[in-house]
Amino acid sequence: MKNITEKIKTVLVTDSNGKECGNFKIKIGYFANNIFFIVHSGQRYKPTGKSGKRFDSGLAVIELASPDDYRIWVDCDCNNVWED
Repeated sequence: MKNITEKIKTVLVTDSNGKECGNFKIKIGYFANNIFFIVHSGQRYKPTGKSGKRFDSGLAVIELASPDDYRIWVDCDCNNVWED
């Protein structure tokens, strides 16, 4: 697909138990200034259409899912990833 901009970014990853796993590099694909995909730990995730706010931080987040139905949440600035 044309006009996809890719960016590599180091983000803080937190697991489903709330434990910080450390900093990981992710690849983010943008289309029309929106997140089109994220590659994290070898899995490619696409937005599901769900969004919300983190209860603990108040950050706006979106949900992404892999083809195997693994799910992550990412803040809109892509500084944090929460594994679900």
